[in-house]
Amino acid sequence: MAAAPCVTLARSRRSDGRPAKPSRWIVRLRNILEGGGALQRVDASAAFGKVVANLDRPAEVTPVKRPSPKAGPGRRPEKLYVTQIEKWLRDPYSIYARYLLGLRKWEQPGEPFSIREMGMIFHETFAKAAVQVPAFDHGALSDLFDEVARKEGLGTDNLLFWSDAISGALHWFSEFDAERRKEGRAAIIEGEGSIVIDGVNPPFELAARADRIDILNNGEAAIFDFKTGKIPTTKQEKSFSPQLPLTGLIVREGGFSPIGKSAVARYEYLKITGRKEDENKNSFARIGPDAAEAIDEAERYLGELLRTFSNEKTTYQSQPRPQFVDAYGDYDQLARRKEWGAASDDGEGDQS
Repeated sequence: MAAAPCVTLARSRRSDGRPAKPSRWIVRLRNILEGGGALQRVDASAAFGKVVANLDRPAEVTPVKRPSPKAGPGRRPEKLYVTQIEKWLRDPYSIYARYLLGLRKWEQPGEPFSIREMGMIFHETFAKAAVQVPAFDHGALSDLFDEVARKEGLGTDNLLFWSDAISGALHWFSEFDAERRKEGRAAIIEGEGSIVIDGVNPPFELAARADRIDILNNGEAAIFDFKTGKIPTTKQEKSFSPQLPLTGLIVREGGFSPIGKSAVARYEYLKITGRKEDENKNSFARIGPDAAEAIDEAERYLGELLRTFSNEKTTYQSQPRPQFVDAYGDYDQLARRKEWGAASDDGEGDQS
């Protein structure tokens, strides 16, 4: 066929969305033509490129603004967990899609084991160990971890990959738990609490699932959250990471029924993997009056957020604040984030 009087040889430059390599035969033919000085006379790539571009060029282009839906009169989420308040601040569109439209991301089968699954195993291990009397030593804690890991399907390959992180985390928890038992008792382990926020209409329920809340020997509460990822900085907590201050608000108002109303002596985010030699980099805590002030501030900010989104004119935009943008989100495709994110954005309609 290639020896016919008039032949057009074409190939695809991309395959399954990725660049495709030409066949060896095409490469060899181009080299021969180029060596003989004939390639320019027969290469019609530019001409065909213009034809394809003209076929794809629409008669008229009408830019579409980024999605900015409004919930409508009297509609906003009626209940959220403290971890979702951060998402609401970062990406209101995701809250709109999940809680007002009722859309959920499908779980993908066959997903590889990740730090998310490892975090679940650590949390379950720590929860079971915290209620043991007397406290587990390191050997018993290791046996408990192995039992939980087998139940959650942790394979041998992943166990080997994570072995150093697992050993370090278990040693750290043994010391942490022993110290906590000297200062009080574990009262809430992976437990839920909630309160109804006053002064907003329609009513709003704030809920939290606490990793661990101890009642100290003086009767006050200490709240702990275990992190396999990064812990927040002071700036991040003030801006958009109110998880533990809002959990403290629920504790203070008696939302965790087993402990009733209690003053919050401290709250603390704790790294359980990837811990540094500098202990200051392994946790973030607020103690005493500092914790109380942060809880008061988080309560004020939450009230402002609820009042803002109780206004029927407020829009639920995707990633409206450049300084707080998530790397990705479950609803980015629905919000056409790649489309408007790639275009020049004049900020029209953005919320401050």
